[in-house]
Amino acid sequence: DSSNPKSGGFKRQDTTQMYKNKLHQTEDFSKPTSHQDSESIDPIESWRQYEDQTCLTAFIRWVKLKLFLTNEVAWNLTEEFSQVKHFVIIPFSKLYNLWTSIVVVSFLYFVMIVPYQLALDYDILEEGGWPHFIPDITCSCVFVLDIWVRSKIAFVVNARGESDFQTCIDQIHTYYVNNLLLWDILAAIPLDYLLIPFNLQPALLRTLRVLKFCKTRMFFQFITILRKHSQLPKSLITFSLFFLLFIIIGHF
Repeated sequence: DSSNPKSGGFKRQDTTQMYKNKLHQTEDFSKPTSHQDSESIDPIESWRQYEDQTCLTAFIRWVKLKLFLTNEVAWNLTEEFSQVKHFVIIPFSKLYNLWTSIVVVSFLYFVMIVPYQLALDYDILEEGGWPHFIPDITCSCVFVLDIWVRSKIAFVVNARGESDFQTCIDQIHTYYVNNLLLWDILAAIPLDYLLIPFNLQPALLRTLRVLKFCKTRMFFQFITILRKHSQLPKSLITFSLFFLLFIIIGHF
């Protein structure tokens, strides 16, 4: 018998009372606040607005967790990061790794092409020099955009780098300006193209391209990320670094 407590069932009057309580809560939610007319608000429409707002909040939180966080740090940062209202990129997240990979590819392009241009007296003013213009400007634009992205990346507060991230946008900007902004600006500005109208010597224009190597610190940060947070074998990463080093030395 479901009405008998000893049988493990629920009493009928308890179930009825439960539905009454739910109905009462719904009615309380749909009631207008003070200074509002009770007939001006539709309870169904009010509930729909509440449900839509809840779904939107849940969707935004899901995007943050799926796009910005990796499985390794998601458990520790779920509650904290979901409360951040401004745009912040968490280190070692999927978005951070994706963007850093794009910047590294642009950096490696300059690592490969700049020694070649210095050794062979590359002159952009010559007729055969303009095909390099598109990839040069594209990679420089990536460096310029990277300045904005780096100003949104949270930094690790403690030395161990477990889960203590500074997400205050003012603190992030201060940290970035004091540490990396100057180097990123030097690497991003294409001085070799901007100074062409001043009729400078081609050798000086080629030398200015060495400033692209100011992104070297970012490259080593990317290697550190691969070693600590990638599932790739460390032997493969080490072999790739030696192969890349061999190519760079061969260029010089």
